[in-house]
Amino acid sequence: MTIGERIRAARKSAGMTQEQLAKAAGTAVGTIHQYESSKRQPRLEQLAHIAEVLNIDILELLDLTPQEREKFELERLDMEEVNRVFDALDESAAATERALAKLPGQAIERQILSIAHDELNQLGKGELLKQAVSLSKIKEYQKSLKAHKTFEEIDAEREDTPFTRLLRGEENK
Repeated sequence: MTIGERIRAARKSAGMTQEQLAKAAGTAVGTIHQYESSKRQPRLEQLAHIAEVLNIDILELLDLTPQEREKFELERLDMEEVNRVFDALDESAAATERALAKLPGQAIERQILSIAHDELNQLGKGELLKQAVSLSKIKEYQKSLKAHKTFEEIDAEREDTPFTRLLRGEENK
């Protein structure tokens, strides 16, 4: 059975017309028709979106060997872990922003850091935080303000998550 035949069978099983599927998937009816008649192959991203609209696992639409299915499942699990790390980055970025807002003075610097942070993707945000922590540990860059906790003190109080272990340079436990 081709991918197009699988799309057609899943669409009909979901009780949808080509028009309904096209609208829900954000594509043209002609495109769905071409997929179903195997005149055109959907990109993996589009196929994943169609599977989501049809409320089925993308694996039901793919013609994979058992070994390919297993590899696909392992890659999906790896992506779920990456997404968990990105979620931790989001939480950490919000915490960093709150911490920056509490620092005395330097409103312009905080604003510049905030703007720079907002311009970065998730990977860049994580790298920014790692670099900031690294710089704060270099003696010549440190201020001697006893009124504030050191990063080491803050780090010791922080919840143990994959992201905090990453910041500390530790391997995942």
